Amino acid sequence: MVLITSSTTRAKCPYCAAEFDIPKGQVFATCPYCGTTFKVSEPTASIEHYVFTLKYDSNKAFEAARLFISIQPGVPSDASKNINYSLGRLYYVPIYIYEVVIDAPCIETEEVSSGEHFEASVLGGQEAVYKLAPGSMNIPIPIPRDYPFPAQVREYFKPRFMKEAFYIQPTIDPYEQLGEIKEPYLKKSIEEAEMACPGKYRVIDKSSFKAIAHYPFWMIEYTYRGGNYRVIVDGSDGTIVYAEYPLDPMKKTRWLLIGAASTLIALGTSQLIINVAGLSTINSWLYSILSYIGGIWVFLSRFVKKKGVYMFKPREEGVFSPPR
Repeated sequence: MVLITSSTTRAKCPYCAAEFDIPKGQVFATCPYCGTTFKVSEPTASIEHYVFTLKYDSNKAFEAARLFISIQPGVPSDASKNINYSLGRLYYVPIYIYEVVIDAPCIETEEVSSGEHFEASVLGGQEAVYKLAPGSMNIPIPIPRDYPFPAQVREYFKPRFMKEAFYIQPTIDPYEQLGEIKEPYLKKSIEEAEMACPGKYRVIDKSSFKAIAHYPFWMIEYTYRGGNYRVIVDGSDGTIVYAEYPLDPMKKTRWLLIGAASTLIALGTSQLIINVAGLSTINSWLYSILSYIGGIWVFLSRFVKKKGVYMFKPREEGVFSPPR
């Protein structure tokens, strides 16, 4: 199933001549009959198109989600046994593959015996890396913008992938996004060259957009004692990207007590500071209100919430989330 979220226009495949509808403003189109992917504004342009291998079916994704949920803080102790699978939807999310190659060699000029000058390049700054980035702003499932798509096995795209899952068409112009992708590497190369040979270097940029790929994600819906929850699972390596989970009422009560205790401590501390500093009445009230915020926040964030929410954060990988 192809997700179409706007008015459509007619496209014609340059390979098999089939005609089909695509959303207006779409940069690329994929023929649902032969699988050819082409640039809408330049149909004869050849575009490499891959699909990352799906290693987790819905059952395996659900089991990964069940295990992950059972170890979250505040989850009822019987959650693992009483979680029931409701639905699994597979999404193929478009990503662009870029090759960033930037060289900033130092330039050294030497005079030879004939009086001519010989220019030689020596190592200055250099960056070479493959980068993957989302190819659409209209992704209907919560995936971090900087999600580090792992370099898993991929295969060439086939039309059946559009029928087996919710297939999301790429909408971002990859050539415009390339500048954003390579900017930090360009900056780093120049900084290295400035250190090695200030003002005596040149920048050689061979960065390019290489291919489109579609990456599998499962949206798993489950129930626990009448409540509905969902989890997003990376279909290629099983990483939990997003998860909603139930909270134990007794554990929430503990957070209520912690919140109340924090508020009382804040009140006592603020009153002590007010007495020592001799603050005015207005300043006293202001300082007291600011002091309560910590305790009130603990209460609201833990007690009022009906469900817990986890979101994968790349910067916390290996610290607060399992390493991939």
